[in-house]
Amino acid sequence: MCNVEIYGHRGASGSAFENTISAFQRAVAEGADGIEIDVQLTKDSVPIVIHDRNLSRVASRDRFIDEMNFKSLRRVKLGSLWQRRLKNLYIPTLKEVVHFCEVHQLKLNVELKETVAERPEQIKQIVELLERIAPLTHISSFHYEVIEEVKRQNPSIETAYLLKKKQVRQMNWSSYEAADVFHFHHKYWNESVASYVAKERYQIRLYGIEGTEKLLNNPPSNIIGWITDYPQRVREA
Repeated sequence: MCNVEIYGHRGASGSAFENTISAFQRAVAEGADGIEIDVQLTKDSVPIVIHDRNLSRVASRDRFIDEMNFKSLRRVKLGSLWQRRLKNLYIPTLKEVVHFCEVHQLKLNVELKETVAERPEQIKQIVELLERIAPLTHISSFHYEVIEEVKRQNPSIETAYLLKKKQVRQMNWSSYEAADVFHFHHKYWNESVASYVAKERYQIRLYGIEGTEKLLNNPPSNIIGWITDYPQRVREA
């Protein structure tokens, strides 16, 4: 496989529970160049690393994280019933993950989620927290207004706009001037998109990679990153 950077999606989430320190440690063990994480805000505006706004899927508790203070969320155990009984899986803070990446010199893809988009005044504290590892970091989001605000706070930090299927297929991305890179699901990649990307000289990271895609064998130079639940599998492809 060509030398494209590999990011563990929510850590090595194919073999460890997503968005936990255990998953990030596993990503390191599997040879990932970086990790992709999701950042939400608690009621008291602490940036935490979790994908869902509601705790139901990850902790079997029907509570919204933005209705809970960080102190309460810190006591929430993650995982299935047996994982909650046998493992100490908790929701990490963004600060903890920044420290983890600093120690391991691990690249970091920070996806800012809906609770951040709803409180744009809190983006400043997130950007400031990430500045200590700015060379290792890029900030991504499906919310373009978030990308714009990141650039207002720090024009030098790399941003990536997450494109949905319709946006990819329209192939009219020039209006997204605040985005340095574009991210989208690999299933939206085709010859037409590849030609458009090459013509416009855009840089791309693809997510949803499982390690079996033919594209892994000879990717175009515009593709600079794979985002995957299985870093080792992609590394060995």
